[in-house]
Amino acid sequence: MPYLRILLAGWLISFIGTLPLGTLNVTAFQLSAARGFSEAFSFVIAVVVVELAVVVFTLAGIRKIKNHERFLSVVFPLGILALLAMAVFSFVSAGNGASIDGGSALFPMIKSAFVLGLLLSALNPMHFPFWAGWNSVLVAKGMLNNKRGINVTYVAGVTAGSIAGFLVFMFAGQAVMSQYDRYSYFFGAGVGLLYLVF
Repeated sequence: MPYLRILLAGWLISFIGTLPLGTLNVTAFQLSAARGFSEAFSFVIAVVVVELAVVVFTLAGIRKIKNHERFLSVVFPLGILALLAMAVFSFVSAGNGASIDGGSALFPMIKSAFVLGLLLSALNPMHFPFWAGWNSVLVAKGMLNNKRGINVTYVAGVTAGSIAGFLVFMFAGQAVMSQYDRYSYFFGAGVGLLYLVF
């Protein structure tokens, strides 16, 4: 029973945490619409790999490391610069009538959706406070402990929840794919606006 509880807790926290609009799920939507489902899924796997690394580090007690505030103070401005650049390039591509292809205009040297996912996920400053907070809550409630099986089950739930959450955006991207070329200006401008707001 404790294994099922922690599996469901990991799944639910991760799934709900993926649903609010953010850089990563908007990019997964954009990739799915412009490059196809397999490219978007490759991006999502990379995002989840970084997220799982953060989950494991916070489980190991990274929130107690004094330098993690310094780490966040470096990552946060880099994340802001990346979002601003993505917004600008989305607006420029929309203005030129070019098809938005899910990030290659921002990082022309990065053709791989997987590498793009690693980069954007690593620049997301919200991973650490989000997972450190939730892991602390679950430890305080006695749901997470030092038992390896419990932690592995939790990480499995987190993985499944993140992928399920991203699938919502990937399927939405597929739903608009047939109209993507016709309305690429609106997609590009809309995505640019979302990146600017983030």
